[in-house]
Amino acid sequence: LVGNNQAEIARTQAHAAENQFNLGKTEEAHATVKEAYSRVEDLPAEDRDRLNIESILADIEGSLGSPEVARVRLKRILASQRQLFGNESNDTQSTIDRLTSHDIDTAHFEEARPLLEEVLASRIKKYGAENTKTYSATNGLAIIALEQKRFADAERLLAPQLPIAERVFGPEHPL
Repeated sequence: LVGNNQAEIARTQAHAAENQFNLGKTEEAHATVKEAYSRVEDLPAEDRDRLNIESILADIEGSLGSPEVARVRLKRILASQRQLFGNESNDTQSTIDRLTSHDIDTAHFEEARPLLEEVLASRIKKYGAENTKTYSATNGLAIIALEQKRFADAERLLAPQLPIAERVFGPEHPL
C-alpha cells in the first residue's frame, strides 16, 4: 500500500511537472519531476509509473541541454514499453513523441522518420486523419522533409493539413 501511495503522489507530481514545463517553467518542472522519479526509481524497471515518469524526466532534461542523454534514456524506455505494453499503447506513443522531438532537435532525422511514420499510421487508424495527434505526427514528418531540403515531400504532407489546422486552431493562429 505504501508503494501505491508513493506512485500516486509521483504521478500527480509528474503531471504538475508537465504543466510547469508547458508554461515555460523548465527549472521548476525539472525539480518537480526529479522528486517524482525519486518516489518510483526503486520500483521494478518495467513498472509503468516508473517508465512514464522517467520518460518525462528525460524529456525535460533534454530541454535543459542534455538531448543526447535524453535520447539514450528514451530509446531504452521505448524498448521496454513496446515489449510490455505494445506499440499502440498511449504510453508507448507518448515516448515516441518525446524521442522523435529530441531526434529532430539533434538532427537525427533518419532515426525519427520511421518512428513518425509508424505513429502517423497508428494515429490515422485510431483517431482519423483530422485529429490534432495525427496532425502532430504529420508535422514532424514535414519538419524532417524541410530540414533535408525535400520541399515537395513537405508540401505533400502539409497541404492537406492546412484546412484542418485552420479549422482546429482558427485562421488567425500563427501555425
